[in-house]
Amino acid sequence: MGLVTAVAKRGNNTLLSTHKSVYAPGASGPAQDSILSGGLAAGLDVHCTVRLPENGTLVDITFSAYANVAERAAALGFELPTALVILPSNFEHAASRSDLSHESSTSWLSSVFSEARVPHTVLLPDRATKRYAANRNELFRNRMDGTAELPLICASPRFVLQSFEMFSFVMEQLFAATQMAKGRRGEDRVRVSLVVGPSEGRYMNVSYVGPTAAAIPVALTIRKLLQQQHLHH
Repeated sequence: MGLVTAVAKRGNNTLLSTHKSVYAPGASGPAQDSILSGGLAAGLDVHCTVRLPENGTLVDITFSAYANVAERAAALGFELPTALVILPSNFEHAASRSDLSHESSTSWLSSVFSEARVPHTVLLPDRATKRYAANRNELFRNRMDGTAELPLICASPRFVLQSFEMFSFVMEQLFAATQMAKGRRGEDRVRVSLVVGPSEGRYMNVSYVGPTAAAIPVALTIRKLLQQQHLHH
């Protein structure tokens, strides 16, 4: 997969940039690494334009700083025993555990992960329990008007790097849930977000906008960037 550009920005100001780099097995990438690590450490968003290998389509992946999930979970009274966590969409800003949202797709994602024997933890608000509906229409009860909200998936770097086949499956299900939640079957475009961390003590929010069939290429990009970080530290 080719990385066409990687740019670190604050607002509309470009502060760091690299171009026409290629992610290939064994390739070194200090420029990419300095942009991702340095950009996030400085509170910048890192924007990557990636060319999909299947058809050459250019897609956007943005890496931005996210709250410390472990510290935030502890403050809300949660333990995180697994490397994969399903977070409420308002996890970063909820004032208390009882204020956490419970998205209609959470139970579906959790049941899919359980059936595939993917260890995971679901963070639920007080008095909420996992609800397994008889069909997807109930789980995605708002999907026809495109208003259904999705939880956030949080994966540790070790999970991404050492259990990549499982991580790829998680990404495919997240893309599927996003497509169902949109409720617009004819549009081949999704907006997907997930959290990865801790890496060097930081968590990052990864946002993708592009074709619905790009789950594996996006997963590969995340893995390669993490490999570059580990290679140069």
